Amino acid sequence: MLVGHDRNGRGSTGTAFRANVLSSHMPVPGYDPEDLDDALRTRLEARSAADLLSAEELAAYESDEDLLEALDAETIAALLEED
Repeated sequence: MLVGHDRNGRGSTGTAFRANVLSSHMPVPGYDPEDLDDALRTRLEARSAADLLSAEELAAYESDEDLLEALDAETIAALLEED
């Protein structure tokens, strides 16, 4: 039997605990990480990725890693805000 604690520190077991754990990893409605990754790649393709990204970020971009994980928050915000 699984035993854990919910966000309020109360004990929970079994199915309720599993549902709580699973719900904490479900995407927010209207938010698709793949769409954001595609938008970041499109914007990087339109600009010089080498000028915008650190060496580590550029390596991740060039090896098709998940950009939401590889880029820092400031870089993501800058790319998504640009028009």
